[in-house]
Amino acid sequence: MQSDSSGGADATGPSGSGPTTLLPLPSRLAPSATPAAPPPSAGRWVLGLDGGATKTLAAVFDVESGTLATGESGPTNPHAVGFDASAAALREAVDEALQRAGADAADLAGAVLAVASVDTEENQKRLLDDIPTLRGLDQAFMTNDVVAAWASGTWGQPGVACISGTGSNVFGVGTDGSTWRCGGWDYLLGDEGASVWIGLEAMRRATFYRDGRGPWTALVPRLVEAYGMNDVADLHEIVYQTLQKADIAGFAKHVSEVAAAGDAVAGGILRDAGEQLATQITTVIRRVELPERFPVALVGSTFKAGPLLVEPLTAGVHAVAPGAELQRPDIPPVGGALWLAARAAGLESAVDVDVLRACLAEGDAEQEHDKS
Repeated sequence: MQSDSSGGADATGPSGSGPTTLLPLPSRLAPSATPAAPPPSAGRWVLGLDGGATKTLAAVFDVESGTLATGESGPTNPHAVGFDASAAALREAVDEALQRAGADAADLAGAVLAVASVDTEENQKRLLDDIPTLRGLDQAFMTNDVVAAWASGTWGQPGVACISGTGSNVFGVGTDGSTWRCGGWDYLLGDEGASVWIGLEAMRRATFYRDGRGPWTALVPRLVEAYGMNDVADLHEIVYQTLQKADIAGFAKHVSEVAAAGDAVAGGILRDAGEQLATQITTVIRRVELPERFPVALVGSTFKAGPLLVEPLTAGVHAVAPGAELQRPDIPPVGGALWLAARAAGLESAVDVDVLRACLAEGDAEQEHDKS
């Protein structure tokens, strides 16, 4: 059983060498990996899992028959629900997928579990050890959910993934398997450009108007209505005593609606969000060696804001990397985890891409991915 490793508590290398990557990629999952010999597995099953702050989806795929089964459970972000609850939800999703597939642990050739906020080797090992089904599997990997997002948008090839849902996280893999992660610091330290950041910015602009230091914006009455307040002054109490991160992120859709109606303040927030995400993406691009043309996968619900956010993001990325091809992922993140599991097991070349894509769509595996 294997796990990813961390760049260290402060992600700092030897004296004078500068920072190191926060999220190395196990060599068996890298684009430059030497193909492994397929194991003598009768079923040729691989397992992928994508877990976040809202729900978790596991999928089991038989590369020989082209059949897929899924299992679903609750949130598995350990920072949000705790490690015991996370492990319980992981077991539930994995076991349900195997049961629906009519398979058992002995049929698995490889597994990749991608879970939000699981970065360190210690945390990855802790969760893997709590899943009895996977204890005898040599090619079992636990990693951060942004790795599955990268694989879903690039088919595991050099490129970048930008998650922007509740929070934001950007991850890139170079031609030599080198990696860099930018963001993923949660909403008190980061999450720039994501829904929680957009929601907080809207609240700040409303307080600016209330203080007399900012212009009127239609966000003011929208906030009052959305949260059942009497006045913007009530924000102070509900933000610090009542609202959770998801509640704040939920206001992002209102910002998009107000911006679409022509409100300059709301439109400026979306523009700033796009520029913030572009900065994270270009930071990653500068850190890893990429080919002249490479994909940048945009994963998450924030991108539903449309051109007001996506256009400044695109312009910012192309100013640094004209060959970057911004696109929505070809398959959902759980499919990216499956693809990496097949690579780890030496079965990547045996997977029919079209069949896998169709199975994921038919199996209702298209979940909205919200990093938290």
